[in-house]
Amino acid sequence: MIYNITITSIQGNILYKRYYELDLDEDTKVEWEQSLYELKDNDFKNLEPETYQIDMIDDKYILYTIFGECVIYLTGCEEYDELTLCEIMDIIKEVITVNILTKGKDLTEAMFINDLDKVAIGISEIISPLGIIDLTDITKINSFTNMKPQIEFDRKKKTKKNTKSSSFINQSNIQTSHLTTITKDDIHNQWRQKYINRNSMI
Repeated sequence: MIYNITITSIQGNILYKRYYELDLDEDTKVEWEQSLYELKDNDFKNLEPETYQIDMIDDKYILYTIFGECVIYLTGCEEYDELTLCEIMDIIKEVITVNILTKGKDLTEAMFINDLDKVAIGISEIISPLGIIDLTDITKINSFTNMKPQIEFDRKKKTKKNTKSSSFINQSNIQTSHLTTITKDDIHNQWRQKYINRNSMI
């Protein structure tokens, strides 16, 4: 299942987050956000646009990438490994590209915040409330973002009320594994090998 998706600014301010595991308390969420802050300490400037970073915390896979002025973190467990997360990440980025970006422009933090409602709708179509992948057809997903009425966000009020949760905590005791850099070609090669191995067993 998908455990969490978090989208932040390069500086670490949380722009969007959603947890899919039921009955998580606030302390657990804050602890998880602390662990993501540790990943942020890595030099994102060395990441190529088509490169994803992979890490693990306990039994959870974390895939993250820089997209314009934003950082997208996608976490899964069990059958939702790094290969599956890469495919989901591609769809999420495509939703953002189609609904926010204009031709020839890079994603900015202001652009993301301005159209946050469309992104939230798109993500809700891709991932069900139980953390299961629901829809992957980008045309159908975008039809929902255009059909549904936009959600009004009182961002200023929300920011004041949730000051502590709007940015990452600077300290964390969670130990993470070593980083792995992976490209889309690596992912596709692994998918191909996985398919070959499965067929050879039949």
